[in-house]
Formats: sequence, structure tokens, C-alpha cells
Amino acid sequence: MKKIALVLLCCFLLLGCSKTDEQEEIDTQAPTLELTKQRIHVDIDATIDYTSYISSALDNDDGDIMEEVTYNEIDTSKIGKQIITYTLSDSAGNTITQQLIVDVVEFLNETYFNPETCIAEEVDDPTDITVLVNKLHYIDEEWEPDDLVSVCDNQYIYI
Repeated sequence: MKKIALVLLCCFLLLGCSKTDEQEEIDTQAPTLELTKQRIHVDIDATIDYTSYISSALDNDDGDIMEEVTYNEIDTSKIGKQIITYTLSDSAGNTITQQLIVDVVEFLNETYFNPETCIAEEVDDPTDITVLVNKLHYIDEEWEPDDLVSVCDNQYIYI
């Protein structure tokens, strides 16, 4: 009986000295998520292949975890700046996010409208005209009149 008790005691001691799951090294390192671009322009009503902008999704323990990337979809029927947020979590719950800025624009003659390359038309009587400003582009909500700078003859340009 003493031998059995001694063997059981040794087994318990050996089991007690082994590593438990709680003692194993905890993964605190977030995975890496790389996008191919930081900003893109798409035509109004375009279909976006969201995964084509993911370059790599890797984790130090889990390896390639591309299939774990999630993202929000955007509405390309609305002109303006929108953001796709890509999120990646590893098996330990570590998370990383990356953002892709999407400018939804209306393309004219196979190129998007760029107000910086437009040439102003001269008019005979500037006080007798109505101007439609920003017909094709979106102005950020944070825009302030101070964002304009004087260029000449009290004309202004958006910066």
C-alpha cells in the first residue's frame, strides 16, 4: 500500500510540475495587414473587389490568415470620400486595422474630374453670373472658409 501511495504521490508531483495552458507563452503580438494602396478613385456606381487591395495578412503564430480579413462595404452610388476599414484578428484575439480611402468620382472622357486642371472661362461682367460650384466633387464636412487662400484680384482657390 505504501508503494502505491508513493507512486501516486510521484505522479501528482510530476504532473504538477508540467506546464499548464496558463503557463504557456501568451501571444500578444498583433498580426500584420498590408494593403496595396492607401487611396483609390472609383467611378460612381463601380463594383469594388475589396480583397484585391489586400497585399498580405500574416501572424507570427497563425501564419497566412488572409481569409480572416473582414471589411465594410461602401456605397459607390454616392460621390465623395468614403473609407473601407479592413480588420484582421489572430487566434489569440490580437487585432489590427487598416484603412483604404476611396474617392467616388464621376469620370468624364475616361478621366476623373480634377478641378485643379480646369481652365476658368473669362466673362464680360462677373457680377452678372451664377456659378455652380462643386457639382462633381464632395467637400469634407470639416471644410472651413479659412481653407481658401487669396490668389489674385480677390479670387480664391480651394486648397
